[in-house]
Amino acid sequence: MRQRAIAAATVVALALAAWFAVGRDARPGLERAADLLDDPGRFDTGLESGETLARVGGLLLDDARRCRDDHGPVVRCQARSSASAVAQVFAVEVLRCSAPGRFEARTRLAAYLDEVAAAGSAVPEPPDPPSC
Repeated sequence: MRQRAIAAATVVALALAAWFAVGRDARPGLERAADLLDDPGRFDTGLESGETLARVGGLLLDDARRCRDDHGPVVRCQARSSASAVAQVFAVEVLRCSAPGRFEARTRLAAYLDEVAAAGSAVPEPPDPPSC
């Protein structure tokens, strides 16, 4: 019983340490999202892919909110909101994908984030979801 309590406490401590480490990452959400997409190990299964894309969507949504708070409803903030929505749709779609579909989702979203980062006077056209 005592070993279980120690193991549980260890897991909680490690989770808190990871959460604080992520929370201190001062880079914009767009950069952090791109880093997640650049890690092929996060796309080994449909479930891992879905979780990663959902996290990407969350980072982009937070980034869009901060952008709007700082700059108002400008195109670059709207583009981040669009990218968040695309990532969340992809997160659901990719759950049923095999490896080629997961790769397609990852590369399409990464390319879209590049377009979002360079957004000028218009929100880039969202990509189609992966065909799985």
